[in-house]
Formats: sequence, C-alpha cells, structure tokens
Amino acid sequence: ALGSAVVDNPGGWVFGSINTNWVNSPAWMKDAEDQKVKQWVMYAAHSEQVSCLPENATLLCENEQCGIGGFAIGNSVFTSQYHPEMTHDFVEALTVEFKDYVGAEVAERASESLAMRSDRALFANWIGEFFEASVVE
Repeated sequence: ALGSAVVDNPGGWVFGSINTNWVNSPAWMKDAEDQKVKQWVMYAAHSEQVSCLPENATLLCENEQCGIGGFAIGNSVFTSQYHPEMTHDFVEALTVEFKDYVGAEVAERASESLAMRSDRALFANWIGEFFEASVVE
C-alpha cells in the first residue's frame, strides 16, 4: 500500500519480547532524543515483514530478526512491526494458544523471552507525539 512489499521473514517467526534498536528519531519523537533511547523491548508476533522502505520513508527501528521494524514518512505515516497494544498477560497467553500454530520451539523461545517486559509506555508516548505532530501538518 505504501510502495513496498510484505514478504515472509527468512528467519521465521518473531515472537515474544524482542530487543529493538532505535535507528532514527523524527522531530516529533521528542522523548526518544531526551532519553537517549537506543534499545528497548517490544512485543512481537509476526512471520512476515516489510522488505524495503517506501519512497521518502525513514527507518525508525530494527532488530536482528527484522531489518525494518518500523518507519515514518513525514508526519503522516508511522508504522511498526511490534504490538504496543498487547499486554504482558496477553502475550503470555498467546504463546500458549499459538504453540501448535508456530511450533513448540518458537513458542518456548517466546515464553522464555517474556522475562523481559515491554517498554509499552515509552512507545505509547511516541504514538501520542506522532498524533500531536500530524495534527499540525
């Protein structure tokens, strides 16, 4: 829809708590620069990913399993492969529910990863900052 393709992730499922590297901070993402955030934890549950950045997009975040974890296009598009809407309890239940679907090994890795809690509040702030900036445009 934005000029890129969604493809199967060569590494398979990205599932559970994922260490994520922040690459760029748009002007609207005030507290990323203030807090010098470079790595944080988010919940993920996907086996597909964006294969290349659309025209005029800025890469925001990545991890070793997903090269394009999120991007922005100006103040009008902010994407994420992650799930800030998911609570810890929800993802914990999802690892049990999806065990047969994703495979026991993937589900076990995801379950073990949940010792790391998601930085959902930080990401929620960024979503709020994005919407505040997009109103101006």
